[in-house]
Amino acid sequence: MKPTFSAFWPLTILFVTLIALQASSLSQAFEQRSQIEQNIKTLSEKEKQISQIDTVLGAVSKDLLQLAVSNPVAKQLVGEFQIRQNAETPAAPAEDK
Repeated sequence: MKPTFSAFWPLTILFVTLIALQASSLSQAFEQRSQIEQNIKTLSEKEKQISQIDTVLGAVSKDLLQLAVSNPVAKQLVGEFQIRQNAETPAAPAEDK
């Protein structure tokens, strides 16, 4: 009599391995998602800081340009750093949705 082999154990091992690999992938995906969310939060904070710095720098530059008319040191700084006053930029058009 020939021994009969069952495919139960090899298939069980295969499916358990595949489930473990999928669980590992899912875990990595959740980890990446949390990192992306953290990076978005950090970038949002940096954007606020950049906006504040830009506002202050614009005000300082405008004051320096006004002062350069009568102050030689301010005039030297304006020339050295090539500070120029741009025309006011128009507001961005609203997007239609």
